[in-house]
Amino acid sequence: MADEQAAPEAPVRPAAVGAGCRLGLAEHLRTPELVFGIVRTVGTEIAPVLQELHAALAAANYLVFRVDLDALLTPLAFGPEGAAATPPSDEPTRRELLMDAGDRLRHELGRADAVALVGIREIHRVRGDAGADHARPRAFILDNLSHRAEVETVRQVYGRRAFFIACDAPRPERALLLAQLFERSSGLDASAAEQAATHAVDRDFGLATSRATPPVPRRLRLSSSAALERCDLFVRCDDPTQTRRHVRRLVECIHSHPFHTLTMDELGMAAAYRGSLTTAVLARRVGTAIMVDDQIVAVGANEVPKAGGGYYHTESQPDGREFMAGLDASDGIRAQILADLLARLRPGWFTPELRGRTIAELTQLAINDDDIRDADLFDVIEYGRTTHAEMVAITSAARRGIAIQGGTLYSTTLPCHECTRNIIASGLARVVYLEPYHKSKGGELHRDAVDLFPEPVSPRAEYGPTARADRVSFEPFSGFSHHRLSDLFSWVPRKADDVRRANGEPIRLDGRAVIWRAHEAALRPSISDPAFAETDGLTRLVTEMRVLAALPDPRPRAACAPLADLETLLDRIEATLDGGT
Repeated sequence: MADEQAAPEAPVRPAAVGAGCRLGLAEHLRTPELVFGIVRTVGTEIAPVLQELHAALAAANYLVFRVDLDALLTPLAFGPEGAAATPPSDEPTRRELLMDAGDRLRHELGRADAVALVGIREIHRVRGDAGADHARPRAFILDNLSHRAEVETVRQVYGRRAFFIACDAPRPERALLLAQLFERSSGLDASAAEQAATHAVDRDFGLATSRATPPVPRRLRLSSSAALERCDLFVRCDDPTQTRRHVRRLVECIHSHPFHTLTMDELGMAAAYRGSLTTAVLARRVGTAIMVDDQIVAVGANEVPKAGGGYYHTESQPDGREFMAGLDASDGIRAQILADLLARLRPGWFTPELRGRTIAELTQLAINDDDIRDADLFDVIEYGRTTHAEMVAITSAARRGIAIQGGTLYSTTLPCHECTRNIIASGLARVVYLEPYHKSKGGELHRDAVDLFPEPVSPRAEYGPTARADRVSFEPFSGFSHHRLSDLFSWVPRKADDVRRANGEPIRLDGRAVIWRAHEAALRPSISDPAFAETDGLTRLVTEMRVLAALPDPRPRAACAPLADLETLLDRIEATLDGGT
């Protein structure tokens, strides 16, 4: 092992700010700062994530600050401005009021990212705290983000130094744990506790609305499901051991660990995502890949099939894709089905006022009604022209005589019930998916052949899958997201001579591998290039101040004059640019 060899001289780390003084602007811009956003589904136990994240960052000499967004929302939920004067004694109501507070804040500000702005303001405040130790880099943990817009805004502000961890566990397990908590802490009977837990899980996932307040517009509602999809690391929190490995590996990759590489699941999901880029479908874009014996043997995307095999792509002549015809046929057929149903109901079921409307008018009213649009009728999926990505990959392998029995299918979305039955018949042993798909009934229809919640016992190395011989295992993806792979696995020196050469020292041709140590490691250049640290830091500060202007109190307290004078500095920069000098 490289750890047993003598250590070469470590790469020079960016100069630290001297202790014993308040942080000046220039020093702040040179000091590495990381932000980690936690996205967790309700009922998921994230203590292992927080503990490992804190430990790994502390090993890299970071000061770690946890920003508890629930605590910041508490004044909006309870007290003079909240829905309740004091926190209620029963846990279901307390959680409901906190969810209401987040929805209300988003609605009042008219911004889906409002809760993230509160967290960013707290980061700004903590950073300016005169008591902080500015000789060490800082890391902030935002716990927890629950809307896609919150993730996007934090990423916009902090750029490549922001990382998001999706924490999830099987829904039945989460609902059971919540029901037990509600029954134990609130004195509810088993039935009431189960109902409260189901409501909490549904609301957190964007499938239910508040029981106490008028619903806010759909785009402003709590929805952890959409936020999960935008994360950089996906962990399955019912497996604490694997979760800890993933979290520590993330921090080590950020800090230039040279010997971490992709897992097979990460490679498979990256191939599936690349496959999705070949489709121009008007509906949800899906990509798949099939791996057999650690080799990718087929990829697919949901697209219109063409005669002779395969599907239309950008080089096809003629091009028969949906956009060439200008419409998605499935939407029109759904509208026809709805119109047919309304025509049958109108004579004996509608009020006189509605009976006076035309079928076209009734159809338009129904389509734009939130409750009706959520009906299962709109989940009909079999009338489109496209072949689903799973079937494209399976049939591609079949055309070439490639056996896929016992293989793994990677999909950017949970397969639908139509694809599920074909996956079962094909002999695939395992399915790994990235995004959930509420329209899929595959798990319900094929309980005898599909295991949606396999036990997290991994016979394959540290990060690997589990599969049962009598069922096809459907597993949520665990690992790094495809869109951060180039950042987290970009090249860094692996030989001691590479380090010596970079430092202007004589090389030795001893062939020794570098020894990575957390407390000596610098940020990966693809995440924060020391040559542009000040420019990048100023950009982040400017963006941070701009987004905070959306809050009622856009000027959080700053503990030092350079940061307090940042607005003046920005005004001067803008004036100089406007003046052309």
